[in-house]
Amino acid sequence: MPSDAANREVSPRRAAEDLAGRRLAALLGERGRTRLKAATLLPDREPTNGVCVLGLFASVFGLALVDSINPSAFAVTIYLLLSVRRPTSSVLTYISGIFAAYFSVGLALILGLDALTTRFDSLFSGSSAYVLSGIVGGVLLYISFFPPGGRKVRDRTPRSLNHTTIFGLGLGISLVEFSTAFPYIGAIGMIGSSSLPMSQWLPVLVAYNLIMIVPPVLMLAAHRLFGERIQPRLERARHKILEGGRETTLWITGIVGFILLANFLNHFEFFGLIELANTGGQQ
Repeated sequence: MPSDAANREVSPRRAAEDLAGRRLAALLGERGRTRLKAATLLPDREPTNGVCVLGLFASVFGLALVDSINPSAFAVTIYLLLSVRRPTSSVLTYISGIFAAYFSVGLALILGLDALTTRFDSLFSGSSAYVLSGIVGGVLLYISFFPPGGRKVRDRTPRSLNHTTIFGLGLGISLVEFSTAFPYIGAIGMIGSSSLPMSQWLPVLVAYNLIMIVPPVLMLAAHRLFGERIQPRLERARHKILEGGRETTLWITGIVGFILLANFLNHFEFFGLIELANTGGQQ
């Protein structure tokens, strides 16, 4: 009984202290609120940021897995494993070039996208953004079923095998192929429109690029473990990758298009736009 009475007495006191702290923070502004949190005078009322980061990572994770299927990266990695004296350092140098290119371009685009969303907020938020993603998704899905004429993936392998050339190869191929990196472009859009601070979305961007280079790392690990026993299989896999690179690209295009189109339909509750139009006509 005494403890219950004490709790009833303490609770109003804590509520009053909390209210006073929030009023003081409002007077001091955002900087004052941060200082009060650091001094534990005001409890943190924003526990949802961690949930937002996890939700963003879950959304981006699937796109990263799709983007990790890169025929050119597979072909060059196998070539390096079979053709150079020091395959470990060569492959690590090559995937470092891939990571550097994608991460740098992604970071620049997200920062630029943030500036664009500040200026054209109505275009990048709300229903208009979902309509745009639905249109893009429909176009990508159409291309995956009815592809335009094109050439197969070329055998992009280095003629000179010094590490500078190999790094430049990874950097150059990634930059050239960036326009077809639809999963990464979609992930950049998600990250840029998440309204999270840079300290929270930057690890998500780093994780995406690390996931994207996992397959070459696994190929290197398999080569280190099994050595010459898997070389014939690697050679056969390299030829299949070069022959089927176009088909793989179309599969990736179709998957990304389906995700964007499904996101659009889900936002409008699967053709809910028609109901909204009818409601507007009745009014």
